[in-house]
Amino acid sequence: MLNQVNKTLAKKGITLDVTDDAKDLLMEQGYDKAMGARPLRRVIETEIRDNVTDFYLDHIDVKHLLADVKDGHIVISDKDAANISDAKSDDDTSADDSKQADDAASKDNK
Repeated sequence: MLNQVNKTLAKKGITLDVTDDAKDLLMEQGYDKAMGARPLRRVIETEIRDNVTDFYLDHIDVKHLLADVKDGHIVISDKDAANISDAKSDDDTSADDSKQADDAASKDNK
């Protein structure tokens, strides 16, 4: 079902990656003991398609989308921006680790 969403988006030159957490939430919300996975189509419609549409209308230039879970809900974001902020926080962590190592070394030399 998510492949159908991606095929539709591909016609507009848009890609959508769905995190494992988002897939888990979709499965959780889309499964019913009595009906099995039949409600999953409706959940994908409301949680993915509708959210992608809303995001796209506000960010028409964004072509690489990411569906992830935030505060128990699926949110759509700019995948490229998410990767940049992840890389930046990795760089910040590396810089902090390097500074701590330098501080420790200078204390040892005193």
